[in-house]
Amino acid sequence: MSSIAAAKKAATAVIKNGTGAFVQPCHKIMINFCKHSGSSRFVRNYINEHIVEFARQNPSIVIAVNHRPCAHPFIRAEYLNGSQKSIGVKNLPEEKVHEFMMFLRSHNGSPMVKIQQPIMSTSHNRRHFNALL
Repeated sequence: MSSIAAAKKAATAVIKNGTGAFVQPCHKIMINFCKHSGSSRFVRNYINEHIVEFARQNPSIVIAVNHRPCAHPFIRAEYLNGSQKSIGVKNLPEEKVHEFMMFLRSHNGSPMVKIQQPIMSTSHNRRHFNALL
């Protein structure tokens, strides 16, 4: 195979997440808050004190801070699969705001699905092996 054909094949290969480098599913987090409302006071404190450190720890995520007058604060995340997830943070302390930021960062954007039936395996579990049976 010539070097040109090998280069074309490498350029068209589908890169899967986890092979070579990990790609964060969340690519943008937007924090919306009001500069004057009382329900946004903890979000304003979080932005003033912790948002720079969060951005340094997560360089692959775009952090956008938007001023929305006379509106309750919320955090919206956009994911690579095109979905969005929003969480309202009205009157929540800074620790909870940080928890929600970490949740949105680590979430993959797909809806959470409850497993309706237990998963049954057709093979035997090695941990319960008994040589006497």
